[in-house]
Amino acid sequence: MLIKDVIRNREPYSVRPTTTVLEAAEFMAERNIGAVCVVAEDGKLLGVFSERDVMKRVVVQRRDPNF
Repeated sequence: MLIKDVIRNREPYSVRPTTTVLEAAEFMAERNIGAVCVVAEDGKLLGVFSERDVMKRVVVQRRDPNF
């Protein structure tokens, strides 16, 4: 199975690289999803941001989620 088979007929959820961790976490919580694509203004996929990223890179390291 390919990713296009999973998200066929719909756009994947995405945020911009300027989105804060807190904004991304709220976005994911509102939609009950565990990850979002990070997409540049030109539509290029830059990466994927997940709940695990929030926990390991922000919460555990006690970083400010507003950045």
